[in-house]
Amino acid sequence: MRRLILTAAFAVLTSPALAQETPAPAAPEASAPETPAPAKSAEEQAIETEAAAFSAAMRVMQDELVKTTTQEEADAVVAKYQPQADALADRMSAFLLANADRPENADKREELLTEAARGVRFVRELPAFIRSAVDQAVARGNALAAEEAAPASAEPAPETEAAPAVPSA
Repeated sequence: MRRLILTAAFAVLTSPALAQETPAPAAPEASAPETPAPAKSAEEQAIETEAAAFSAAMRVMQDELVKTTTQEEADAVVAKYQPQADALADRMSAFLLANADRPENADKREELLTEAARGVRFVRELPAFIRSAVDQAVARGNALAAEEAAPASAEPAPETEAAPAVPSA
């Protein structure tokens, strides 16, 4: 199930807005023995497919956000994509909660529930996070353009805010 959360998170993190802001995954240790991954259920495969479609939608949303000129337009773009985020989050939640409740997972139930909550929250918050990242990137670009257009004797432009933190994962 951790694999499902990581797969869904990886699918959405590969969007261009996040590509430079997330660290590269650590390389697996060479001495660690490879264990075969258990076969995925039809539901898990369907969620991974939905996560891939969601990732593509987030890239489209990002492109649309870059083209907006007002806060209201940006709000409308995010509102258009939020139902898809909520649907994926709900589907992941149901699947992961059912997995945590299996008898064979009783000893690690709390850990699985914590991971599930983090993954679901991450997916649910992603449209707003991308919007924030785009807003800040546009603000930085505008500040740089203004700085380049200003005469050399003018005072330097104030620094912009740091990039937003990645949603809780």
